[in-house]
Amino acid sequence: MQGTNRAATRGLPELIISVDDHIIEPPDVWEARLPAGLRERGPRVVETDRGQAWEIDGERRRIVGIAASANRNGEDRFSMKGVRYSEIMPGAYDAKARLADMDEDGVAVQILFDNLPGFAGATFLELAERDPELALACVRAYNDWLAADWCATAPTRLIPQCILPLWDLSLSADEVSRAAELGHRGVLLPGVPAHLDLPAFSDAAWHGVFRSAEDAGIPIVMHIGGTASRKSQVTDLRSEPDPVALETAKAMTPLVNCEALAGLMFAGVPELFPNLKMVSAEAGIGWWPYLSERLDEIYTKHRLWEKTPLTAPPSEYLARQVYASFILDDAGMASRELIGRDRIMWSSDYPHADSTWPNSRQLLTEHYGQLPEEDLTAILGGNALAVYGLTVPAEARD
Repeated sequence: MQGTNRAATRGLPELIISVDDHIIEPPDVWEARLPAGLRERGPRVVETDRGQAWEIDGERRRIVGIAASANRNGEDRFSMKGVRYSEIMPGAYDAKARLADMDEDGVAVQILFDNLPGFAGATFLELAERDPELALACVRAYNDWLAADWCATAPTRLIPQCILPLWDLSLSADEVSRAAELGHRGVLLPGVPAHLDLPAFSDAAWHGVFRSAEDAGIPIVMHIGGTASRKSQVTDLRSEPDPVALETAKAMTPLVNCEALAGLMFAGVPELFPNLKMVSAEAGIGWWPYLSERLDEIYTKHRLWEKTPLTAPPSEYLARQVYASFILDDAGMASRELIGRDRIMWSSDYPHADSTWPNSRQLLTEHYGQLPEEDLTAILGGNALAVYGLTVPAEARD
């Protein structure tokens, strides 16, 4: 990998995998992939007084540049101001440019998340109420494009994860199988389905999705952004965002994944699907020991009268089937023996405001370079290889 600062990376393994990075979809994704009769109403980029934004079937959606903070500095890096494609890094939306940015950061592989579709595809829920044919075509077009076009640029370095037609869980189960055949290595799900007016994970309607993922050997993945409410998935065109509310949400959102995992555990999902892997993305890891202890306490005190469908304490399922990623989490890494070294993965969060790019190796060395080599080899790459069933890129083998 060209451009890596070797002097600043002593103590780190050569192979570093980031399991939470994002694509700002290029403007022509749906125009190129949607059937001809649906293109006019499909997602398109339009000009607004706050920059470029996506529009779907006449409804304004997300500002293009809010999630593309890499290479922006100061107030601009963290602001809600919209920008244009010409003002964000090409690596945010162009695969070849992304590879160059990964080389500069010393990252061999990225596991990718979407932007416009909303984590897990929640953006298309309202569209499905008006036009399920168009909504389903948008989901499939995105999954096709991501695997066959964008990630095909470097299939061992750019790893796709699929979105689903969440309004129909039977179709979602089919889409998991279809996407896995295309090469998708993860299934994006909302952490708390009720926030999107969907059935809870305890509902048997989800079983087809879980079974399809388990059969394909790919994990279900809950990103902190996927726990947003249905309303907040619709638009980022708020004229006067409340800074206190935004700061509070950013601080507390990672803890919503605790609710997501608790829901999966007490719904009996790991009991019913013992080979299903579950990933908590971008929520950090420092909460894990407390959550494990708290879930066991609830299980011990309440399982009989609540008819909990588990035959073992939740901590055993967490240790067997759940994984979590962090960006920088010193408290969590200090607790890695309680969590389990094989449960933890790292992410650079490129190109978002929280990203460590282009100084990921330097920051990882400063924070964790003193840790045992065996721990770093697992956490910074080895665990992701196992969870996602990845092949080591040739340049990393060399």
